[in-house]
Amino acid sequence: MRLVLFILFFGYPITKEENVPEERIFHPPHIHMSPSWIVSLGGNVTISCWVHLDCWLDFFLHKDGVKINTTSGGYKRKALFHISDVTRKDGGTYSCHYRMPLKTYRSEHSNSVELFVLDLSLPKPTISPIGMSAIEKNATIQCQSQSPIAGFYLQKDEDQMVHKHMETNGTRGSYTISNISRADGGGYRCRYSSESEPFVISEPSDPVKLLLEDPKLPIPVISIYPSSFVSLGHSVTIQCKTEERSAKFFLHKAGDPKPRFLTSPKSNEGELSLNISWEDKGSYRCSYIPQSNLFLHSRHSSPLQLPATDHSLPKPSISLSHDEEVTLGSNVTIDCRSNGTAVRFYFQKYGVAKPVQLIQKNGTVAKFSISNASWEHSGFYSCTYSALPDCFAISEPSDEMELQLTDPDLARPTISLSPRGPLPLGGNVTLNCQGQGVRFKFYRHRENFVPQLLKNNVDGAHLIISNLSRDDAVGYSCKCSSISEVFSVSSEIVKLLILDFPLFAPVISIQHEGCVALGGQVEIKCESDSEDVNFSLHKTGDTNPTLMNGHFYVGEFTISSFTREHEGNYSCIYESTEEPFMISAPSDSLEILISGFDLATGEGFPSPYIFFCTDPKLSRPRIFLTPAEPVYPGTKVTIHCQSQDIAAAFYFKKDTDQMVPTAISNNGALAIFDISNIKPAHAGNYICTYRPKLELFVTSPSSDPVELLFRDDSLIKPSISINPSELVALGGEANIVCTIAYGSAQFYLHKTGDPTPKYSRMGNLSTHTFPITNISLEDKGHYTCSYICSGNSFFISKHSAPLELLVTDPSLPRPSLSLSSVIVNVGETVSLQCHSQDRAVTFYLQKSGETEPLQRLVTRRNTATFTIIAEQEHNQSFACSYRPSSDLFVISEPSKPAEFLVIDRRLHTPTISIVTSQLIAPGAQVNITCTTNGGPANFYLHKAGDPTPKQLVKAHNHVGIFSIGNISRKDEGNYSCSYACLDRPLLVSQPSNFLELLISGPHTSNPGTSEPPDYTLINIIRFAIGSLILFLLTYVIIRDQQLQRKHGLKVR
Repeated sequence: MRLVLFILFFGYPITKEENVPEERIFHPPHIHMSPSWIVSLGGNVTISCWVHLDCWLDFFLHKDGVKINTTSGGYKRKALFHISDVTRKDGGTYSCHYRMPLKTYRSEHSNSVELFVLDLSLPKPTISPIGMSAIEKNATIQCQSQSPIAGFYLQKDEDQMVHKHMETNGTRGSYTISNISRADGGGYRCRYSSESEPFVISEPSDPVKLLLEDPKLPIPVISIYPSSFVSLGHSVTIQCKTEERSAKFFLHKAGDPKPRFLTSPKSNEGELSLNISWEDKGSYRCSYIPQSNLFLHSRHSSPLQLPATDHSLPKPSISLSHDEEVTLGSNVTIDCRSNGTAVRFYFQKYGVAKPVQLIQKNGTVAKFSISNASWEHSGFYSCTYSALPDCFAISEPSDEMELQLTDPDLARPTISLSPRGPLPLGGNVTLNCQGQGVRFKFYRHRENFVPQLLKNNVDGAHLIISNLSRDDAVGYSCKCSSISEVFSVSSEIVKLLILDFPLFAPVISIQHEGCVALGGQVEIKCESDSEDVNFSLHKTGDTNPTLMNGHFYVGEFTISSFTREHEGNYSCIYESTEEPFMISAPSDSLEILISGFDLATGEGFPSPYIFFCTDPKLSRPRIFLTPAEPVYPGTKVTIHCQSQDIAAAFYFKKDTDQMVPTAISNNGALAIFDISNIKPAHAGNYICTYRPKLELFVTSPSSDPVELLFRDDSLIKPSISINPSELVALGGEANIVCTIAYGSAQFYLHKTGDPTPKYSRMGNLSTHTFPITNISLEDKGHYTCSYICSGNSFFISKHSAPLELLVTDPSLPRPSLSLSSVIVNVGETVSLQCHSQDRAVTFYLQKSGETEPLQRLVTRRNTATFTIIAEQEHNQSFACSYRPSSDLFVISEPSKPAEFLVIDRRLHTPTISIVTSQLIAPGAQVNITCTTNGGPANFYLHKAGDPTPKQLVKAHNHVGIFSIGNISRKDEGNYSCSYACLDRPLLVSQPSNFLELLISGPHTSNPGTSEPPDYTLINIIRFAIGSLILFLLTYVIIRDQQLQRKHGLKVR
């Protein structure tokens, strides 16, 4: 039988000539559907199959891999398969191929085409808007249906015959266009096929457009007119221009996803008019779509800021950063100052719609710099600013400031007044400006702007001011120019002085410390009844008055080396600082002459003045009072003057006494001047000098003044305070503030143990601050203050209540601070215990980094307990310090900070999980995960029964991972986790649910060990020994059987 089969199958040789010819495979044909790949129920569709061959061909049509139709043979390249009255069953995947009759030549199958049947009852899908994308970037289109489907299909409006399969996931589909080209721009729609009938398809979605940002298109230019600074209710027009002929312009506002369309009065220009409301302020850009391709889009223009005026913001001020005139080619800086912290400053030039510069800066001053200034920079400038929280709400503009460039090559003009003045109110004056030019400008130097601009064809200009008023009493200058905007350097300033007769004439007198001889020193004093005035000294015959050094009511001028030229008649006037060019009537005239002096006869010098020469080589005497404290009227005061040299006479002088100093002869080094039954008239400052034995006209320098003050019990005690705190570190600063309820005063600061108080000058304020800088241990102690009322210069109040200044002593041991609870709920009480090594008098609790104590406890122990109520907005750690009993005016350095966490129930509760099983082998590593709905955060791991968090992990996302390595039985227990946001690190969430962690292996009852015994190695040894025994038994049995067979024994 086997031989027969072999002969049947293999005995006869087969060759190509004697058997079936080899089949040849041709290239596949092309296939196409017409009119579309989607057909309505009952409609018709034709499927075309064609090749580029001229021979007899038979075509075959396949649906879903099954042949369903065949054409008859013929010499034709194309076959048409018609499907009429389409039903749901006709939907599917079609392909075709061809064959040559009588030959074994056939083609491969064509590509597959899909025929879908349209079902109008299916809901339309929705397609997500694409918006604008850049060329060579990627864009993703998403489609969504109401129920699960078989697949989504994407088609482009410009090519309905082509569709793309979208990646489908449930009810959503997506398709990513990679490396976008210009051909990808256009409108897109999507459809879906039914899940139960995959080739039954829905209607298309609404179209969406894919606009492509083309970097080759010119960037448009955005502008605004008449100005970008407008008040609410005013109209502006925003304009967008480009070099391209454009079809549509768009205006984009920051924060608004929907752009506005601009009207196009010209093909390359778009406009939008706005009647400004509060909602219109913001940052704008514009773009356009060119006519050549409606799916290309330009890049956005540079931003245009459109703020709106907020009249509640104070108006800023603008000025040049230097007072010098600005010359051509120089660098200019313009300062804009706001009353509060601003975030944006806008500099604007008159006649220019957009700001000339926008400066983003947090502060109160912004600087606008102009390099190499030219005449184009001349003009009027103003500035505005915006502040948080609304950066587009701007202040009113500042007053305008003129930037006038000067040409130093032009001759400087001169200015003069006619008549010169001082002039009475209601009079007239003419300002004359002489210079080489045809245009002139006059400047009022307190108002910055030009009151009058004259054009003249001669080298001169005049400005007449009639009916003079107080407002006209200012300084004036002028400039001249040819035709350009560049003017000459300003003339000198001429003052227009106007007499103000209600201002009383001052009193002139001589304050001297020198001799009448040539080369001596003379001090001239001018006193008024008004404070804060400027004094000037006039000498008969001299047209240039001399400014005097002024302080409150008094002006002083010193002639250090008196000569014959200084002899003459002197008078003085003053002007108010509030109205600097309104002057008083002059004082009476005072004649000063040089003359000799005979000590014996008193001849040769006009009474009542006596001049002595001061010898600076002599030592200065010391003056003091007994008693030193302020006294009550009717008591006795002794003034002591003590010198280091033997004196022939001592001279006592009271500062307000213009008469001859009181001379006391004493051939020693100490003189005493007694005032019994003291009266208010005796109050004041006293100085003393002495005359050495061998000199008649020489005295020593004056002593420092000593004040004789009266105690006035009717004055209310002042109050005293210190800031930032009475606790100050070495090298730190503190401000001691003395205050009275009303009025103005001169204040004195007294320190216990220091006989010399600090004092302020007499002022217009009811408070004064005494700064203490670079504090040392010598500054510690008790401080009080007192005061003298303005107008009652030598009647002083009682001392204020004492104030302590405690200074940090680094040599003291730092205390420690501990907490009763680490994590608490809002409203719970937390105990903070401060412990010191030394016995303390007072303990202080303060926030970390702050010196002002929150609480203080007086005790005689070395421990104090403070209590804090946990608050919702808890955000600070705490420290404590103490004041030792050994030194009451020093304090220790703060303890290390301690902090507790407050549970914030507004935070989301986290979830806790473990990567592996909750039953863990000893020695393994475990990762516990804590997850929340936001991050970054600090994550805490808690173990039940332990009040202190076991771990803290800082994570930059919403997941914190805790790692426990070499795990042992002591790590068993229930774990939970919580978290705190990084911006509020001390407010933690509620803990998560518990996660139980179990350790595998037997438990031990041995109370002497905390770890259970590990039987792993013992078990391995036991298993090895048992295996070895089993192997030996098996070997013995097998060997026994072999021996029995060898000897012919029957094995049972």
